[in-house]
Amino acid sequence: MGDLPCRLSRPDLALALQKIWHISKEGAQIKLRIPHPRHDVFLADLGYVSALLPETFEHLNQLSIRFETVEAAFILDPHWKAALDEKKVTFEDIQFISKQASNVIQWIDLQLQVKKSLWVETSFSPLTTAMRQQLQSQLQAHIARGDEKAAAIIRQFLDSPANAPLEEKSKI
Repeated sequence: MGDLPCRLSRPDLALALQKIWHISKEGAQIKLRIPHPRHDVFLADLGYVSALLPETFEHLNQLSIRFETVEAAFILDPHWKAALDEKKVTFEDIQFISKQASNVIQWIDLQLQVKKSLWVETSFSPLTTAMRQQLQSQLQAHIARGDEKAAAIIRQFLDSPANAPLEEKSKI
C-alpha cells in the first residue's frame, strides 16, 4: 500500500482499512512505508493528510477490524543515520531524541497481518464485564443466524478458566 493511508482523510482511511480487512484472508500481509509525522517529508507534501504511527493500527479494534503489527522499522533521516554510523550518537540517544525533535525518523516501514480470529489476547488484562457482555451478545447473534462454528468458538472462549469473571477466579 506504500504511503496511501497517509493520503486519505481519517474517515476514508477507516473505510479503506475496513474494506481491505473484509476482503483479505486470515494472515494476509500488508506492507506500508509511511512518512513519520514529525519529518519534513510529511509536513512539506500537501498530499499527506493523515499522520500515522504504528500505534494507530492498534486502535482499529474500535472498528471491529484487527491488524497485528508484524514488523515496524524506523528509517532515520540521513543526518541522524550518519551520526549513528559514525558513533556520534547511540541508538538510545536516537530513541530519546526522536520523541523530542523533528526530522529524526524519516520513514516508518510497517508490515501488518490481517487477524480475523475471534480469540482475544487476555494474558495482560482480565475480561471486563463489558467485554464479557459484548461477547455474549455476539454469541447470541451468531446463534440466531445459525452460525454454529462462530458460536462454538465464542462459547469455548467464554468458558475458558482463564476468562472466568474476576469474582469466579478467586474460587479457582
